[in-house]
This record gives sequence, structure tokens and C-alpha cells, in this order.
Amino acid sequence: MYKIIESTENLNRDLWMEIDLGAIAHNMRVVRKIACSPLISAVVKADGYGHGAVAVAQTLLDNGADRFSVATPDEAFELREHFEDIPILILSEVDAHLAPELARKNIAVTVASADKLRAVCCELRGSASPLLVHIKVDTGMGRIGFEPSDSAADEISEVLRTLNQESAIYIEGVFSHFAKADDEDLTFSHIQARRFLDFVDALKMRGIEPEIKHMANSAAIINLPEYHFDMVRAGILLFGTTPTGERFERYLDGEIVQLRPALSVKSRATFVKKLDKESGIGYCHAYIAEPGEVIITVPAGYADGVSRTLSGKLEVLVGGRRCRQVGNICMDQMMVKGFDGAKAGDEIILVGSCGSDAVTVEEIAQKMGTLNYEVMCMFSKRIPRVYLK
Repeated sequence: MYKIIESTENLNRDLWMEIDLGAIAHNMRVVRKIACSPLISAVVKADGYGHGAVAVAQTLLDNGADRFSVATPDEAFELREHFEDIPILILSEVDAHLAPELARKNIAVTVASADKLRAVCCELRGSASPLLVHIKVDTGMGRIGFEPSDSAADEISEVLRTLNQESAIYIEGVFSHFAKADDEDLTFSHIQARRFLDFVDALKMRGIEPEIKHMANSAAIINLPEYHFDMVRAGILLFGTTPTGERFERYLDGEIVQLRPALSVKSRATFVKKLDKESGIGYCHAYIAEPGEVIITVPAGYADGVSRTLSGKLEVLVGGRRCRQVGNICMDQMMVKGFDGAKAGDEIILVGSCGSDAVTVEEIAQKMGTLNYEVMCMFSKRIPRVYLK
């Protein structure tokens, strides 16, 4: 577990993340305003997209979230230790042997096949606590889920008829996931929604009527309000960006509303030198510095989540000035081409803003050839988090 502190005065290394809880509160309120569903599940998997699930959870609850969604049992157990009564859903399937414990802790699970539903029912024989189940249907994501067919609805009905007499199962929800809700062409999303609703009807015909229907992820919260149903699942929006990385701007309640990035990654220069001769920098001398260049050493490396693939591509802010990283990024440190006047102790911004300039997770993602999601999630737990109230 990373160290949570409330002031940079208590840092034990010259590298830290700042999480702006005010920004998270603002983003949660924005989602609440644009959501057409009565319920909002805050998706805080992957440790709150790297922001710290437990640390941001109360802020989310205070500003519009009704419940949480996570990806793994351990993520759910961690939240449950701090939030006794808040509904929690695990969005991936779990091993059936965990069913009794999850039932006792009132943690809902995803079931995506008749075999898993059968196994979970068998594990719950004699259980005093009911297990909340959300049926996952694959309408086109191609990941996990029942086929949206009458035969799949028959399978679910048959398992419940034969086994649920002895097992404490409560089908609380049914859900699916949009694959292309962030595309300009939303044709396939409409096809997915139709498949989902047809499957909901098929379950209803068999006497299965889950109270919570949900399908809308962050992209669909923005682009597909007609499919918000009973609950939406807000993820990356809560942390200040969109699935595509494009700017979010809406006219709400008489004003222009934007999302606010919540994450910054900062460091301090630990060593600064001005070279008097041509010098190789770092492993393999991937960069050859000219005489007179200023080289700044920054205590952040790939063990901290600053990917080695960014070597020679990453730019950081030093005193508001853009400076390029040079040489190969090391496990714990990297070097930056600086300027006259730079000195040890200067603040370095790896992610965040200074003055009119900013290094965004989208910029880093573009240089890595990946998504803003991955950049948010890749920062190591060994980086202390400072939570700004």
C-alpha cells in the first residue's frame, strides 16, 4: 500500500503524486447532472485508476455516487473494510468458492455463464446470507457474458429453478458493456442496446426481473443518454478526462461545465550539472550531450511507472519550461536536458500544469502509443500520494 499523506512537508522522497479531491468532487457532480439514471456506480477498479480507491471513495459518495464497482474480490474486500453498508459490485467473474464470503460481506458478483451460476449456487447451499448476482450478457464486446438468446435465458431459468431452492441467490441486476460508445458512428451501440433489451425481455418472460439494468460506461454516459437505464457506471470521467481524451464541455444549469484533471505527478531535481565536455548519458549512452549542456537528474524511473518506452520522448516542466528527457530511463531515475539557472531542489512536473502549459496523461499516452487509462493506472504504489482537500 502506498503512503497517504496530507502535506508535501511529510514526504520521504523527492517524487510524489497529488490528488485533487476538489476536482474529483466536481467531476462527480458533473456526472450526477448528466446521468439520466437514478443510480450511479463509481467505478474505482485498478485502485481508483491509480488515484487511490479508498482515499477518493468518500468524496465520490459525498458528491453523487450511490455505490461502487470494482474488478476483483480483493478490491471489493478493501473497500468493504472502510465502507460497511455501501453496495459494491465485482464486474468480473469470481471463483465460486468465494461466494459464501462475498454473500456475508454483501458484495455483489457478476455471473457470465450457466456453469458459473450453477457452481455459485452449489457453494451457497445452506448459506444464511443471500448472494447478490448481476447477470452479464455479451451484446458485442466479445469479452464475457451470456449470449443474448432465448436459449441462454432458458439456461439461467433452469439453473435457478433446480438449485436456487437450496441456495441463497438474489438476481439483483443484469448488465452489458458498450464496445464502441466513444465512436462518432453509434450504429453498433444501438444494436447492442437492442440486443440487451431483448434479453431483458426474455428473462422477464421466464419470471426473472432484476431491479437494476445497467449498460452505460463513461463513453455512453456522455453519448447515449437514452441507454442510462437504472444505473450508469462512471469511471474515467470521475478523474477528469474522457475515454477518447477529448475535452469535455457541456452547458449545464446556465454555465459551461468542464471536467477537471485530478492527478499530478511531481518531483524535485536531485542533481544538476553543466557539462564541460561531450558526455554519454545513462545506460548504453543512448544520448550524447554536448559541452555546455545542463543535465538534471530526476528521481523517477520505470519502477515508479515512468515507462522506459518514453526514453527520449518524454517532456517535463521545470519552472514552467518544457525540458526533454534524455538517455534511457532507469529503474529509479532519469535525466532531463535542462537550462542555465536550473538547480537541485527545483520542482519537476511530470504530469500536471504550471502557468499556461501542462503535461497531460493524453500527451504521455500518445507518445507511448496507448490510452490515457493505462497512463493513469501505471504509476507505482511506491509513489507517495498527497491528497489535496
